This record gives sequence, C-alpha cells and structure tokens, in this order.
Amino acid sequence: MTDPRLVQDRRNPDASCSESACFTFRPESSYHPHMSVSRRDPAPHSHSHSHPHTHGHGTGATPTPTNTGIATTDASTRSANSAAERNTRQRSVIREVLEEADRPLSPPEIYEAAKSRHKGLGMATVYRAVKSLVDEGWLTTVELPGESARYELAGKAHHHHFTCRKCRRVFEIHGCPGELSHLLPTGFKLETHDVVLGGLCAACIAAA
Repeated sequence: MTDPRLVQDRRNPDASCSESACFTFRPESSYHPHMSVSRRDPAPHSHSHSHPHTHGHGTGATPTPTNTGIATTDASTRSANSAAERNTRQRSVIREVLEEADRPLSPPEIYEAAKSRHKGLGMATVYRAVKSLVDEGWLTTVELPGESARYELAGKAHHHHFTCRKCRRVFEIHGCPGELSHLLPTGFKLETHDVVLGGLCAACIAAA
C-alpha cells in the first residue's frame, strides 16, 4: 500500500521527475487519514535527436563517394585476362601433345597425354581446342571406317594408316602402293584413295 505521506507536490507542478509520477515527502504531522495520493502523468517524451539529420539538404554528413564501379571493372578485367592466359596455356599443351605423338590421336587420347602437363584440363576444353585448331587449318581430321575421328597435323605428305585391332590405336604408314586405277571398274575415274591396314601393333605383340 502506498504510504499516504507521499503526496503529489501541488505547489511545484513543474518539478522534474525521475519516474512516471512526482511525489513529495511530507512530515508525519501533516498526514491526514483521508488524504489521497494523486498521480500525474509524465510529460510527453521529446523525440528530438542529437544526431545530425542526413536525409535532407541541411548540414548532415555528406556521403563519401565510393569507387565500387571502378573496382568491379578492374576485377572483371583481371578475371578475363586470367581466363585468356589459362586458355592459351591449355592450347599450347594440346599442340605439344599432337606434335610429339607422330600419329593421329582421338580427343580422349589427347586428354590422357595432356592432363598431367596442365592440371585442371578437362575433356570439354580438349574438344573445343581441337575444333578451333581444325577451323584454323592447323589440324586435319582422319576418318577411318568403324572408328571415331582422329586428328593429326595438317600439311603432311600423302600417307596411309594402320589400325591395331587390340589397342585401337592408329598409326601412320609412310608410303603408297602407287597407281590403283587398274583396280577400278571400267569407266571409273580415280581421284583419291585412302589405304587402311589392320592388325597388331608392336606393343600389343610384345605384351601378348
């Protein structure tokens, strides 16, 4: 029960209050049994702020301009340069493999020979590089009956191929049986020919 000796200070209604009501302690001699304690609502809380207003055109802090656009452009340029450099290295490795093979290679064979030279090289990259090198005229396609396409350096002298029936590798045969027109039916004209020999390669014979 509230002590009736604590009553509102009516003499000084503007006195500051630390709680939601203001009370003044009166001596016990002024206590009256029927005296009631009244409560005064606290003054409305001021919503003023000490922080500077930054949303208008006053004296608020001016936003500091950033170089986000420039930084993004620089990062994009570095990323593009890095990708171009990586693609160049991958193409160089693939070219080296084809030059050293001295025989037609399929894309899986190119990948197997090149992956240890460049980590991160994938089959998709090999196929793209091979297609690009064919389009540029650096590679030529070797198509054999019943086999997937192989690729060899363009510009080589006329030659033929040998296919190993065990390891399925394709080898170059330097030389040509010569004129074959006499093998044609009467009335035919020979314009080109491809001779494909088959059997076992030396490695497969040695491993048998």
